[in-house]
Amino acid sequence: MIAAGVVIAGCGATDSAKVSGAQVYGSYLSIYSSIPLSGPQQEAGNQILNGERLAFAERGGKIGEFILNFVSLNALAGKGTSGGNGQVALNARRAVTDPKSIAYVGDLDESQTKLSRVIVNQAQLLQVAPSEGWKSLPGGRRPAPGFRAAYRARFGEAPTDDALYGYGAMNAVLDAIERAGSQGGNRIAVGDAFRAGPGN
Repeated sequence: MIAAGVVIAGCGATDSAKVSGAQVYGSYLSIYSSIPLSGPQQEAGNQILNGERLAFAERGGKIGEFILNFVSLNALAGKGTSGGNGQVALNARRAVTDPKSIAYVGDLDESQTKLSRVIVNQAQLLQVAPSEGWKSLPGGRRPAPGFRAAYRARFGEAPTDDALYGYGAMNAVLDAIERAGSQGGNRIAVGDAFRAGPGN
């Protein structure tokens, strides 16, 4: 998957998971991220991705009975520097056709988010959109104690607000899976838990 992005796996995903409607069967779940990792938005995209990677790593790639895979995809084809709607559509379709997918974080551009949402909604997949900013996260922007120090230690640079958003978005997705409990492999249950927000 080097050409498309990077996969961070909690464990080798050799599970023969299947999806029927909103239910993913098996113990492996995939979380997809579609962010521009090249072109004019590369810096913001990389900061968002690093925030997501940090949040994912802090959970150890596992929540309850579920082993998680994080799949990062570039929202721009190759080293493209302009509109990537075609690539965004491919990324969204890749997520919805993955029988293990449980959530999709994307996209950074508003028009691209509208495009991917049409595809993602058909599969009842939770979508968290950076283009919608903090309002897309239940509870909005919340304190993240220790985040800046942990980010600097892991990536060797200071985080921006984009990194904090990526961190918050991934944590919101992971929290939703956790709150869904034994239904963490059900796309509808995870979406409901996400919208209910923290403390519910």
